Amino acid sequence: MEDSADYVREEELAFAKSQQLQQEKPKEQVFDHSVLQQLLSDEQQISSIIDAFISEMPSHLAELNTALQTNDIAIAAALSHKIKGSAASIGANMLARIARHLENAAKEGDIQPLEQGIQDLTEAFRLFQEEF
Repeated sequence: MEDSADYVREEELAFAKSQQLQQEKPKEQVFDHSVLQQLLSDEQQISSIIDAFISEMPSHLAELNTALQTNDIAIAAALSHKIKGSAASIGANMLARIARHLENAAKEGDIQPLEQGIQDLTEAFRLFQEEF
């Protein structure tokens, strides 16, 4: 028969592990290739669309940075909306999520999340590029 102190300790450890597992978030998917595969069957077309997105994104990020530096919240909201739509349409899930948060913050006139959000968006774009 187990000692009751050992039993209680095992239950505490099991509970702590359960709490930890519940708090851990699954890793967010940077790119979902199936989004474009559902629309296009030609891998060359898919590649071409991704290449175009990758080549356009740096200018969008630069424009977003400029909008933030000049406190042009309306432009920041519009650019965030554009990035969100483009990213979502090709399966760049992380970029789309961050851009959605930026868009919402800009529409609410909340500039503080925009500063960190642009950094997060830039990092997400870097991760997206690493997929290719």
